[in-house]
Amino acid sequence: MATDREALLERIRDLQARLDEAEETLRALRSGEVDAVVASGPDGDQVYTLKGADEAYRVMVQTMTEGAVTLARDGLILFSNERFAAMLGLRLERVIGSSIYDFIAAEDAPMLAALLTGSAGRKAEVRLKAGPAALTPVQVAANTLPFDGTECVCFIVTDLTEQKRNQEIVAAERLARSILEQVARPILVVDLAGKIIRASRSAEEMANGPVLLRQFDDVLSLRSESEAKDYTFGEILSTVQRQGRIAGLEATARAPDGQTLDVLISANLLAGANSECLGCIVGLSDVSRLKRAEEELRVKEDQLRQAQKMESIGVLAGGIAHDFNNLLTGVMGNASIALESMPAWDRNRPLIEAVITSANQAADLTRQMLAYAGKGRFIVRPLNVSEMLRGMMGLLRGSVPAIVGIDLDLQEDIAPVEADEGQIQQIVMNLVLNAAEAIGDRPGQIIIQAQTRSVDAAVIEQSRLDIPAGTYVCLEVQDTGPGMDEATKSRIFEPFFTTKFTGRGLGLAAVHGIVRAHGGAVLVYSHPGNGSRFTVLLPAAGIDASKKAEITARVQDLYGQGTILVVDDEEAVRMVAKASLERFGYRVLLARNGIEAVEIFEQIPDQISVVLLDLTMPLMSGEETFRRLRAIRADAPILLSSGYNQIEVIKRFAGQGLAGFVGKPYSASTLVAKVKSVCNASGE
Repeated sequence: MATDREALLERIRDLQARLDEAEETLRALRSGEVDAVVASGPDGDQVYTLKGADEAYRVMVQTMTEGAVTLARDGLILFSNERFAAMLGLRLERVIGSSIYDFIAAEDAPMLAALLTGSAGRKAEVRLKAGPAALTPVQVAANTLPFDGTECVCFIVTDLTEQKRNQEIVAAERLARSILEQVARPILVVDLAGKIIRASRSAEEMANGPVLLRQFDDVLSLRSESEAKDYTFGEILSTVQRQGRIAGLEATARAPDGQTLDVLISANLLAGANSECLGCIVGLSDVSRLKRAEEELRVKEDQLRQAQKMESIGVLAGGIAHDFNNLLTGVMGNASIALESMPAWDRNRPLIEAVITSANQAADLTRQMLAYAGKGRFIVRPLNVSEMLRGMMGLLRGSVPAIVGIDLDLQEDIAPVEADEGQIQQIVMNLVLNAAEAIGDRPGQIIIQAQTRSVDAAVIEQSRLDIPAGTYVCLEVQDTGPGMDEATKSRIFEPFFTTKFTGRGLGLAAVHGIVRAHGGAVLVYSHPGNGSRFTVLLPAAGIDASKKAEITARVQDLYGQGTILVVDDEEAVRMVAKASLERFGYRVLLARNGIEAVEIFEQIPDQISVVLLDLTMPLMSGEETFRRLRAIRADAPILLSSGYNQIEVIKRFAGQGLAGFVGKPYSASTLVAKVKSVCNASGE
């Protein structure tokens, strides 16, 4: 066996000598030392010129981009090209005559042995040792090759390093894309120029559309209220480069469609293979719901503290009033006895009369204190609030300055309430006097409304009322005064609180106590410069069968047809309006803002029967939307809806052909009745 091996090596050396001779001949041809080479063969002499040899040599060099190696069946390397040696990082002399197994990872040796002993056309992936620790993945294609009467094996070796790297890149890309599609947080990968090159699906949902290859600042506007500054991508990138990262920065994010979210910003540098900065990875956490929950919790805590404070004051007021009434009984009784025993000419008589007058005034105060405490003496009976208000008009007009007008807007068939008429009259009187004082010495207007209203769970939740859902009589007093800020509104029901120089007694505090004692609630709508509206909700009394039949017939009259465009930025309001109108046969289209409303109206202006338009909206105000809609269709019936008082709205739209007004919050029947009246007036 050793003799055969030595013979084979001798043939290899002979072959190498021939190759060296051929190389020398080619060198001589290139250098110009000889012009041609004559080679003898079985077919006669052949002349090889420089041109022919160069072309053959060049073709061989250009096509052999892979490693080529010829081996004996036992793995001895008989021949190797330069490319294969380069794959191993060795000189050609070191490779030829060695065993192929010296250059293959030990784990891949069985696979290579199968190629050497197998049939032609076999392929396998193995790893070449390209250094002390490096391994190069290659593909080996094996073919049998006769050589000097001995069957050898020829390997064509293809380097797979780049291919594997590309496969890894593709796999990493797919993994990154899959992660971004599944992650719940909006994540944006942004290059140094501010262009978004990767984005999570939730980021596109937040932006309401595709964001790839768009500028970051065109997709999101970020503002930190705590730092009172806008955060452009340039600001984010420079901050991350300076600090290393951004974590938990509170900001408000505004998307292109105007939607705003409370977010926490986190950001890290996007580093390249050599740690160079390629951009920034920006993550956003939507904390809007958390903020709302915190705000609702804060409001409820404030309400609880306020309720506890009012309850404590009520208990104190009730106790004081009870004891004070006992003392007043003694004062007034003794004073009246003394007065009766005095002659008309007695000079002390006016003093005793003054004592009795003061005692009567003190008694009025104790009655208000008992009313505030919810412990007043009530004479409860069914009461028609509309009739009561008509009967009070003379008294009310005489109680306010002549420059202040009073208008009544009363429902004729209003539901009765079980209430003490004197206490309800006191509510009206206090609210009207409060409105007149708010208007002051300027001309103004007070509107008193009364109607039956259905209060559902959604309205209770929206207005944070502590009453059960059901039917209520709604008594409202609106004024054209200067309105109140939030700080004033939070204290108006406190005893003896006033914005005047001196206190005026228990006024609104007594109103709150009387309403609470009747199982109702009080709502206050007021903004600086827009007047105030006080809404008193009193539980409606039971209705007999004939009355129910009458109400049922009235409900049937509300049914109609037509297309109503509801424009409101509050989703809860849109859903309530939609459900209310569809219940009575109307088709409803919804718009979140004025821009959407104009787009919808432009498409079908003649098919819209009524536009129910919110007054206060982002992006485009109610007034601007009103003008844009009228520009499209001059006779468009537009019904305004607002929490502001009706007087202010009517003044702002005077002479513009406003179809009507419905105040928030409204019941389904109130809204539908308004819509139907507008439809009837416009001939729809």
